[in-house]
Amino acid sequence: MKTHTCKLKAGISKTPEFKKKGLAQYAVNVGTRCEHDCTYCSSPALLRIHPSFKEHGLKPFEREYAVVDPTTPERVKRDAARIKDSDSSGKAF
Repeated sequence: MKTHTCKLKAGISKTPEFKKKGLAQYAVNVGTRCEHDCTYCSSPALLRIHPSFKEHGLKPFEREYAVVDPTTPERVKRDAARIKDSDSSGKAF
């Protein structure tokens, strides 16, 4: 499995569609393509124009590679603090 890196902004995002289905209120964004190669994943379709694919010469629907952001722990920590603060203040994230 080849692994490439990219820089992302958000660590934790609200997931309104998943919330409607009772699945999750938030999602952690670790990259633009993971190594799991799930056949039902919509990420390649949603992210197909992300610059990380062009930067590495990749196609979003190819298999056997991952594109991840190594700063994920820091981004998640930052966003988790915001979520905690917004939950206690009643403001939306």
